[in-house]
Amino acid sequence: MLEVLIKLYVMAMAQDVRSPTPHLFGPPGCGKSSTVEQLAALLDVNLHIINVARLSPLEVEGLQMPVDDNTRVHLIPAAFWSRLKDGDIVLFDEFLRGFPEVYNGLLDIFTSRRAGDFRLPKVFMIAASNSVVTYDKALEDRLTHLPVKEPRKSKVAKREMAKILVEVLG
Repeated sequence: MLEVLIKLYVMAMAQDVRSPTPHLFGPPGCGKSSTVEQLAALLDVNLHIINVARLSPLEVEGLQMPVDDNTRVHLIPAAFWSRLKDGDIVLFDEFLRGFPEVYNGLLDIFTSRRAGDFRLPKVFMIAASNSVVTYDKALEDRLTHLPVKEPRKSKVAKREMAKILVEVLG
């Protein structure tokens, strides 16, 4: 899995590939988040984890603030967008457990790399969840589902998980 993610990261950075978004799926504890953490460490880039299940629709883009005589508004981007730097990885964890309104905002951000007027740096966006069940076709079309093997049922996956644990824990 790590090799696939390295290729997707390099392609996204070199060619500004924005869609479809890689989506890791598998049962809890199979190593989805750990694999993305390992990718960030290997590439020596920052990893930002956003738990989509905890996002409200109002948090996705940011906060609208009145300007001047209250006839216009200015969007102050959400803090997690303004902390990103070129090359960083953004993991949208618990991706398919969020509100439909959150996905609508995120889909725009995935493709435009903008949160309102704020232009996001060139980052690698990846999602992770336990299933592939989506609420609509637009969301489904923008994801590339990548299964993560269950280490409790696959000897190969168990060895891969053990290797990650040894590398991380020493």
